[in-house]
Amino acid sequence: MYNFAVAFYSRTGTTRDVVQRMADRLDCPLIDIADVVSRAGFWGDIRCVFDNLFWRRVPYRASGPDVADCNTLVVMAPVWIGHLAAPMRAFLEDHRAFQGNLAVMAARGGYLSAEDIAMAAGR
Repeated sequence: MYNFAVAFYSRTGTTRDVVQRMADRLDCPLIDIADVVSRAGFWGDIRCVFDNLFWRRVPYRASGPDVADCNTLVVMAPVWIGHLAAPMRAFLEDHRAFQGNLAVMAARGGYLSAEDIAMAAGR
């Protein structure tokens, strides 16, 4: 059982850099949420917007420890058009049964991200 782990999604690598620095200092495991289909380039930008405008559920890959093995889950992800990035939202929806503590860091003006996370996590 881990005291805490960090689940993160990073499209461009910025969030990944921050998470890696934190993990190096705190010696905590990471859960890497990744896209199944690339979001690179202009069409990737468009998909980000449409996924959040229309609340589309997107496929993702998660690598790292099982969420059930963590007491506290720290969630780090970017914000797209005012909402939590769609891959992280899908991950949280799939792990609604997680009963541990949930801590959040959303980047780039995430004024609705706390609500998105609470709704996706069923809290």
